[in-house]
Amino acid sequence: MSLNDILQQFRLIVSFYLYNFLSIIRPYSAMIASLATIAGVVLFLINLLLLRRVIRIGRQLPNQPADSTRRLEDAIYRMREDIGTLSHRLSDLEAFREQRERQCPGCIQGIGIVKFNAFHGMGGEQSFSLALVDGNGNGVIITALHGRDESCIYAKPLESGSSPYPLSDEERAAIAKAIHRT
Repeated sequence: MSLNDILQQFRLIVSFYLYNFLSIIRPYSAMIASLATIAGVVLFLINLLLLRRVIRIGRQLPNQPADSTRRLEDAIYRMREDIGTLSHRLSDLEAFREQRERQCPGCIQGIGIVKFNAFHGMGGEQSFSLALVDGNGNGVIITALHGRDESCIYAKPLESGSSPYPLSDEERAAIAKAIHRT
């Protein structure tokens, strides 16, 4: 089978599908033309509205074109300088933050809190578990259980994200939040 034969078959297939497609949409051609016309009118109206906006903005610019162009160029130049300055400041702040993190591995770097209802029938999520961890996952988990008649506060030590004492689901969730923020 030669290349010409393949091309001939391809042309036949394309013409067959094109003919079928045209025969399917022929009864709807008036509706399709109407929809295309409506879409064109809508796009034309949108363009008119946008053109009005551009003209209004143009009228607000000063009447001296050379002067206004110069002021616009100066404003763009100042903005580019400001962006460059801000970029350098952001880089400096990022370096400062990284330096502080290296200097304070024992400082609190992650805080996670989970509020919950400790007792059935109590609303408002007045009880909470608060995890305070350093960069190594060491720290403390403080849990406060508030009821109608009494409140209890517990503190448990954390070493590498775990405690030698049993932890509740809420305490584990608070620890996970704190560790993900370090």
